[in-house]
Amino acid sequence: MDKPIKCRIPGCSAHFRDKLQATMHTANTWHCGMCGMSDGRELTYENLNQVCSLCVTATSNIEYYRVDFKRKCYVAIKAGKVQDFVKKEQGKWVHHGC
Repeated sequence: MDKPIKCRIPGCSAHFRDKLQATMHTANTWHCGMCGMSDGRELTYENLNQVCSLCVTATSNIEYYRVDFKRKCYVAIKAGKVQDFVKKEQGKWVHHGC
């Protein structure tokens, strides 16, 4: 019997029968942006930079940015809450505190 192939993303514990299944999982499945854990959800534009609930609640110092390239803005998130909203207005980056 062939040895199962593990997901290439560090932190993900998924195993597959062949290389194609593992590659499709890596490319199409959401993985936590901090620890790499996957819950099997489909990867979408909205959840691309999300972290899992374990990482958000584990420490209050986690900070990451959710970027929207289409609207030219980004949101700074710390401990699961929006801390800062930054948008490009008239050629300058403007901070809107939340």
